[in-house]
Amino acid sequence: HTAVLDLTTWRWRQVAHPGQRVPAYRFHHASCINDGVLYTYGGYAVRQDDYAVRSELFCLNLQTGRYSVLEIPQFQPVWGHSMTSLNGMLLIFGGVEKNKDVNTILAYDIAGRKAKKLCSNKPGVWSRVDVVQASHDFSPQDPRQIPLTKGDIVHVLQGEGVQDAMPGWYKGFIGEDAAKAGWFPKKCVKRVVAGKLVSKPALPRQETLTEREKGTRLQMLET
Repeated sequence: HTAVLDLTTWRWRQVAHPGQRVPAYRFHHASCINDGVLYTYGGYAVRQDDYAVRSELFCLNLQTGRYSVLEIPQFQPVWGHSMTSLNGMLLIFGGVEKNKDVNTILAYDIAGRKAKKLCSNKPGVWSRVDVVQASHDFSPQDPRQIPLTKGDIVHVLQGEGVQDAMPGWYKGFIGEDAAKAGWFPKKCVKRVVAGKLVSKPALPRQETLTEREKGTRLQMLET
């Protein structure tokens, strides 16, 4: 069920979905709102005694109460991730895919209905990654620099405030190949999102729940 809280009156209202495909009860999913639409992606879906990790993107128009469902090839079954909206994009980070922790940053263009990976480094390689967007073109003057075209999404591996950084410059790469990183002027980009990738030991995980965990989840749903 979906309910909306009016922050002015502090009253809840139920959103009805007659005859529509709606998300199953779920947990460990991620949701966020953009332009009056609630987006829900991933997590464990519960249908009777069946638990499955999902990959579809549910879109709920909060004004009309109507759901739509998108199947996006780049969206893999995942749980434990986070998601936020920024500048017309959904940004999804991390989670667990196929029993493995991932630190992928996935961007979905809502209007263009296209998704792409912004970053997917191996844990422990870099201690900080900022995602910035080129606001101006830049032509390299040195072999250590990289060219920028306005609109490029760049992953900053070493920026101001990090030891060994060049004042006024960032070091980063475009695409997914960190080996092609180079320097570019800070004034040519604007920040999109900042985050930290922290290395941690791999933990054994299971895609299926034990009978005890299933019973606990069902009790939570029933209450």
